[in-house]
Amino acid sequence: MFLFGGGRQRTRKVASIALIRVFGELSSDQPNIRDIMDVLLDHDCSSYCGVVMLIDCPGGTLAGAQGLESLVKMRFRDAGMPVYAVVLERCLSAGMHLACFADRVYATPGALFGSFGASMEWPESHLLREKIGLSRELYKTRPHKDLCSPYRKPTYQDKCRVMELLDSLDSQFLKFICERRNLQSEDLKLLLDGRLITGADAMCIGLVDEFGGVESACEKLVPGFPSIASEITFLGGVEPSASSPTLLQEIMRFLS
Repeated sequence: MFLFGGGRQRTRKVASIALIRVFGELSSDQPNIRDIMDVLLDHDCSSYCGVVMLIDCPGGTLAGAQGLESLVKMRFRDAGMPVYAVVLERCLSAGMHLACFADRVYATPGALFGSFGASMEWPESHLLREKIGLSRELYKTRPHKDLCSPYRKPTYQDKCRVMELLDSLDSQFLKFICERRNLQSEDLKLLLDGRLITGADAMCIGLVDEFGGVESACEKLVPGFPSIASEITFLGGVEPSASSPTLLQEIMRFLS
């Protein structure tokens, strides 16, 4: 049985597993992520035996990952329920942060991990404005109030300030992954230049616990799955549909 979305409560006589689909950019301004967070704030999660996060993420923001993790921790981990992550195809940047938050990580050997680090762009539209003779006056009370403004060329001090911000984000990211996965920064040397690696390489360096998919995570939560009666509830996010058949096919194959 599938219960899509959230907010509906019912009496359960079978083992109940919560699934969260983190597809696309992991940022709090994305509709998919906002929907998941809204459901987690409102939904009664007390009757689940655990949660599986299905991740197919090209990146996002550190704050977006931390915000979602905070809610999953409050609703599941703090209540004594395990939190598992299944990497479907890619788990990059903020997606890797979310996966490492889980108590156990599943992936296929061909899944992609990486894009470690932080980046920021500074659009320089001032070049076009100068070419067409369009000027602009700015009044500010603080020297860095217009940091990353596209209307002017960055100064050396600007570049130093941006790198301070990026270094801080990068340090938070690295510290979190090392603590969650019990690794040293030297263990992550394959990733520290921002490259992509496969799930097989991620397993070798300790980012993946077991090769497998959603069925492996569900079987870990409910031994005997799917032979014994189980209910899977999707909490928030985009509901499986004809436009995204991969997940439905994978789950139905193991529930049949």
